[in-house]
Amino acid sequence: MKNDDLNTIIEILELNSSEEKGYIDLDYDPIENNADELSSCIRSNKDGLLLFAKELLIGFRKINDSKNEIDLIKIDGGDWFGHDIKDSVSLIKPIYKMRDDIEISKPYIEKWSDKLVPYLLMFGLLLFIIGVLGGIFQIIGWSKN
Repeated sequence: MKNDDLNTIIEILELNSSEEKGYIDLDYDPIENNADELSSCIRSNKDGLLLFAKELLIGFRKINDSKNEIDLIKIDGGDWFGHDIKDSVSLIKPIYKMRDDIEISKPYIEKWSDKLVPYLLMFGLLLFIIGVLGGIFQIIGWSKN
């Protein structure tokens, strides 16, 4: 995309959005079939989406203008940028590869050993409590003699 076209789109987004009215943030809701897991979603009004789109296009323009590879691009969100999204999505890390060459992260799948850990910890705690009680009874037995 040419910079002139990109600048035109950015200007249109600036004209149609308001930083005073705009808001965008992340929200976390329980997944319907598993209340223990949370799903993140974007919570925003129209102005917030337009402002975020503008910031993404500004990042795209920086990549276009750069002669060298850029490590990180900061998204300069103002008051319209919520706290959770500011912590999670305030940087763009450009990847200079085609999608087929990118190693895509996969969701973590819980193994049987992950499910076993809480039971082992409870067993260890039970052994500790039995040991403490045994020690207390041993001390009481010594004091009687």
